[in-house]
Amino acid sequence: GLGFMAIRRWKEAVDARRSLERTQSTLADSESRYRSLVEVAPAPILLIDSSLRITFANEAALHLVRAPDRASLEGLPLVQIVHPDSLPRIKERTAALLSGERLPPEEIRLRRLDGTDVVVQLLSVPVTIDGSPAIQSVLLDITHLTEMADALQRACIDTVEAMARLAETRDPYTAGHQARVSKIATAMAEHMRSEERRVGKECRSRWSPY
Repeated sequence: GLGFMAIRRWKEAVDARRSLERTQSTLADSESRYRSLVEVAPAPILLIDSSLRITFANEAALHLVRAPDRASLEGLPLVQIVHPDSLPRIKERTAALLSGERLPPEEIRLRRLDGTDVVVQLLSVPVTIDGSPAIQSVLLDITHLTEMADALQRACIDTVEAMARLAETRDPYTAGHQARVSKIATAMAEHMRSEERRVGKECRSRWSPY
């Protein structure tokens, strides 16, 4: 009876070990497939650890931030590739993500390793790496979209100015009225210490009295 029990336990131990080995092999295969997919993904992907350092970057991410190789990017603090204007928001987002919160995509300005800027839409999710919280981010370059929006805004301002000047030429008694009103309103807003965006920096720089 003792011999039978020993054989049974030995068989159970062998089966358990084989099951563990199969599980480990399956996980290794899954990780390998996942890494291969991430490596060739056309979208830039970064993995950030709990100390806010970049632990992984695929080829598209290297190209986006203009890193010559992986060694120059992996291990780098995330803040090193963030534009100063976006730093406060990045700190808020990373703190929330590391606590497990899920956030919607957001427009962020990055600073490449060569010093140039790029605007991206940041999509991040909280993940766990080796039992520690981490962040996986996908970055979509939308610089061209922001440039198009700026160009459209400038075109709209030019159109409004042209229409205003055309209307003024029909009545010499009101010529320059819009420009003078704009200048007075701007001075009043500055005197009241209104926010810069409400003052209208673009209008102040473009309108001038006759």
